Amino acid sequence: MPINARYAHTNLIARDWRRLAAFYENVLGCVPVPPERDLKGEWLERGTGVPGARIRGIHLRLPGHGENGPTLEIFGYDTVAEVPPPPANRVGFTHIAFAVDDVSKAREAVLAAGGSLLGTIESVVIQGVGTITVVYVRDPEGNIIELQHRHTASAGVEVPQFSVEFDKLEWESPAPGCRFKAFRRDVRQLRLVEFTPEFVEPDWCEKGHSGIVLSGEMEINFRGRLVRYPEGAAIFIPAGNGHKARHLTPLVRLFLVEEV
Repeated sequence: MPINARYAHTNLIARDWRRLAAFYENVLGCVPVPPERDLKGEWLERGTGVPGARIRGIHLRLPGHGENGPTLEIFGYDTVAEVPPPPANRVGFTHIAFAVDDVSKAREAVLAAGGSLLGTIESVVIQGVGTITVVYVRDPEGNIIELQHRHTASAGVEVPQFSVEFDKLEWESPAPGCRFKAFRRDVRQLRLVEFTPEFVEPDWCEKGHSGIVLSGEMEINFRGRLVRYPEGAAIFIPAGNGHKARHLTPLVRLFLVEEV
């Protein structure tokens, strides 16, 4: 029989605890829970197993769980044991997750505040759950954060597995003048792609694409052979055929089916 327990906090050891606490406050809406801690003594050395241990820091109330919800305990030791940034598949605790309204905007907020990217934005349908959009990023000290948004149906209603609602997916912008929404499952992906005049394809693409031009007109250069694709034209490019695309109208929209 399990013991009587309640989740209390997650500890995060920082190089600069004030800077890291400010990041979680300003970007993710965590709230300081006074007082600040300044702990030392033989009891702390015995309890942590760290000789000469001294800890300074603060607890931050995690958003969305009320005044008595769990906290993120951001502490700094006078002497820290340095380790490289962890990969996502490291054994043990690897990341914390925050539910957000807009994954793309949340990612940009993290980057603007000194964080960094770990992976790409991905959307997937999970049976009985719905469509989930997620991205892994790092905070300013390299700790992994998952940003997620669940597009769920009404309570008790199964989300259809056989349709994709692009209007609920986040835009990704890999280059100026190019953005897309992607639904990936197994080895295939569906993409809604938009090109504007700022887009210039720097390298020859060798990937395969199949799809249709939804609006606008584009031209694809197959290493010297130019092929025009007006609105409504089908695209079929087997893998291994080097090509570069450019727009012929101010906006080009494509629907593509691709192997990943």
